[in-house]
Amino acid sequence: MKNFIKYTSGVLFFLIVGIFFSGHSSALGGSEFNAGRIIDDAVFFNSNSMSVGEIQNFLNGKVACDTNGTKMTGGVTRAQYAASRGVPTTFTCLPQYRENISNHQNNIGNPSYSPPGSMTAAEIIYKVSADHGVSSKALIVLLQKEQALVTDEWPVPRQYQIATGYGCPDTAPCNEQYYGFMNQVTKAAYQFKRYVNNSSGYRYKAGQVNSILWSPNTSCGTSNVFIENGATAALYNYTPYRPNAAALNNLYGTGDGCSAYGNRNFWRYFRDWFGSVNFNIPGPLPALDASRRYVYRAYNPKTNRHLWTIDESERNFTITSLGFKEGEGAFITMSCSVAGAVPVYRAYNPARETHFWTPDLAEYSFVANSLGFRQEGLAYCSAPSSLSDARPVWRLYDRRAERHFWTSDVSERNFVVQTLGFTLEGVAYYIP
Repeated sequence: MKNFIKYTSGVLFFLIVGIFFSGHSSALGGSEFNAGRIIDDAVFFNSNSMSVGEIQNFLNGKVACDTNGTKMTGGVTRAQYAASRGVPTTFTCLPQYRENISNHQNNIGNPSYSPPGSMTAAEIIYKVSADHGVSSKALIVLLQKEQALVTDEWPVPRQYQIATGYGCPDTAPCNEQYYGFMNQVTKAAYQFKRYVNNSSGYRYKAGQVNSILWSPNTSCGTSNVFIENGATAALYNYTPYRPNAAALNNLYGTGDGCSAYGNRNFWRYFRDWFGSVNFNIPGPLPALDASRRYVYRAYNPKTNRHLWTIDESERNFTITSLGFKEGEGAFITMSCSVAGAVPVYRAYNPARETHFWTPDLAEYSFVANSLGFRQEGLAYCSAPSSLSDARPVWRLYDRRAERHFWTSDVSERNFVVQTLGFTLEGVAYYIP
């Protein structure tokens, strides 16, 4: 994808994204870049990496918007410069951006305007992350790598139009059917998952040696890279060049005539902003007394399904061997050894690759006898509703994807209903 910003009437008036970047950590060096393992799958495809509030706070902290264009550029104010090129002179920066995802009405040029039914950029990023199983952090970095939208103090409409560079090959003009912020973020996330789920149809593949160009200039040649994982293969399929030694030796600047910066900049921004690109199984949580148990939540990005389990070894196995992500504690429940504890049963549907949890024995029998589920027995125990400090775990259902979701978090419950199309089915059970 093209890595340029600020096109105005077809005229490029800025430089390659990411060449100039302030506030970086001087400790990061190009020698740490691993061409075969740019980022781990469990990091890139973690759809639970940030909440809406965390995304918004992060965006707020990355830019002080020059809303009225009072700063100077080329001897004139930014507003004057923009006016001379026929673009809005009041700038809407990413933290202020809003868009109605149905009709795509937005507030470019009028940051104080909130189109009816619109969502913030943070909400859009979160929704796309949840819908397509790509990390919000990765999407944020992609927006910066492609169009510098995260740190740009005076973005022009073109940057939102081709926000993630989707449909913008280096060898041809951008495809207009993919224009628009929501459209761009959605298409990019969808494509990254497609690269992994349909890997045989794409040039760069994990688990084998790949010949990768150094730059769009084919005379610069290629290098052989053993790509270790799906996320790295996806990044090369999206931006098909490997940073050369010159680009890595000058990590925050320019290299030479054969340097390409897209994948270098993705890795660099991610490291600077979010830390490690490698995933480690979460460490042990604080010890609980014998009456309580942790329920861990893991996520399979390929099937878009979650797993809840009290078995830490099962959680670890799904991550290390089955491609699951996340793995943190979802909530604390009651040990089955406690008097009055309510059993919660687990069933599995191999055709849909999905689990189902219920304390209702009649429902447990029904899904097995009528819906193709296989009974797996006791999963863990919940608390009786009569417990004085019992808290509900809600069950929600997404009819489009035929998936259930369980959460004890009120804000998460509300968000998946209001934004992700889930229906609240009620209280599934209680926890202490």
